[in-house]
Amino acid sequence: MSEQGDYCCERMETFTVSGSGFGLGLLIIVFVVIGAGIAAYLFVPRASKPRLRDVRTMSLVFVILLAFGVSIFFANPTPITITIQQGKVTLSAGAADGGTNSFLSTEVVQAYADTLGNGVLASISKQYGTNLGNYNVGVFTLSNGATAYVASDNVNNIVVELKDGTYFVFGPPQSNFTSFVSYFSQEIVPVSNST
Repeated sequence: MSEQGDYCCERMETFTVSGSGFGLGLLIIVFVVIGAGIAAYLFVPRASKPRLRDVRTMSLVFVILLAFGVSIFFANPTPITITIQQGKVTLSAGAADGGTNSFLSTEVVQAYADTLGNGVLASISKQYGTNLGNYNVGVFTLSNGATAYVASDNVNNIVVELKDGTYFVFGPPQSNFTSFVSYFSQEIVPVSNST
């Protein structure tokens, strides 16, 4: 069969969890705040009143760096995606949010639907990544102590347990969550209700 024939029927679907990764922007904002504190400590004389020129310069630098950090926070070009193709699931995120990780359907012990606040998602703690409300991307520790690669922008999630004891938690926005569950069930393993 020709090379073109081998790829004609390959099914692939990509689901976007978020249009932007927040990790790098948050990191820059933290560094800006810390840097401004250090600069204020080093350059503003403590015994006398600060000179107006020094305060204006430091304020301008702080505002420029903060604006840069905030713009990256909201416009980071790294989308968080979940790609399902030929029995393989790939989670792609920026380096600050866990990088790229994948698994095969043959590695799955179980996959089930669950919501934040229930089961292994009752209490999750971030090892590294980003968590803002229902938006959770990165590497987290679940309630049962297991490590999970998480990409969720939703209170509803699919929890995937692998044979090696690690987990993946996927929660695309509610607008395409049903189609994600359906496609995952067809191509990887059936998704059951909460355990």
